[in-house]
Parts: sequence; C-alpha cells; structure tokens
Amino acid sequence: MKFRIVEIEKYPKAKIYSVIINESESTEFEKFIGLYLEKYKKEVNYLVRKINKIGNFLGIQDEFFKDQGIGAISRFYNKKTNKKNKTRLRLYCIRRGKQCLIVGGGGFKPDDKKRWQDVDELKNIVEILLSIDLYLHENKIDIDASCNNKTQHEIEE
Repeated sequence: MKFRIVEIEKYPKAKIYSVIINESESTEFEKFIGLYLEKYKKEVNYLVRKINKIGNFLGIQDEFFKDQGIGAISRFYNKKTNKKNKTRLRLYCIRRGKQCLIVGGGGFKPDDKKRWQDVDELKNIVEILLSIDLYLHENKIDIDASCNNKTQHEIEE
C-alpha cells in the first residue's frame, strides 16, 4: 500500500491532515464526506465543525475521541443518532500528540453490529490507519516534512 499525507488545514491549536491511499485523487476524509454528506448531513456537519473547533480553539483533547485500543487510532465522538442513543456514523483518525491529527475515513455501523471489527468497511479503514501509524512511528517520519515534500510512502504488505 502506498500513502501520502496531505495537510487539510493548519489551525492555531492543531494541524489537521488526511491521507491519500495508493493513486487516489481524494483523501480518505474527502471520500468520507462525499459518501455520507447527503444521507447523514447533520452528523457529517457536526464532525466537520468539531474538527474546526479542535483546530481553532481547543486543540486535540481526549474528551473528543474514543480510543480504539490499538496504536494511536481513535474515532471521533459523534452525535447520538438512533433510539439506543448511540452514534452510527464513525470517523477514524490517528492522534499524534496534542497538536497533530490525521483524519482518515469511516463509515456506518449498523445497530446489529457490536464492534467496528464486525463491519468490513470500518475494519478496513482502521487497519489502514493502524498500518500508517505503525509505519510513521517505526520510521520516525516528520509529518510536516513528509506533507511539504509530497512524499509517497510505501508499506509492504
């Protein structure tokens, strides 16, 4: 798998990035918005506003995320959208300290599934983000330099 880190925005409190996988034209975050904005407009807009708020005012704080228990992979807490008062639209990211966030993709988790591992779409994006996180950590990649140089990294599968 090849990937490239792309800066979304350099805010005062946090730098927000996403990733382009292989030869795609869009970041994983752009794909997420494109797939879910029409059907889940409130939830997607909530997540975008939250990212803007994190970047502009609050920085990356634990209270905005649910740790997934593997590497630096987290998911954004989102609006409660079903009768069981649970979120169904998931957006995953890599948290790198308190000022760097790499927003990935996500998807819809049906009520009948208990864990992200039970939904192929969610499992796929979490595994991709975990591979990227491990690669960045093991190779001591400077995210700013990688982004500025438009470096394409390759993870052997």
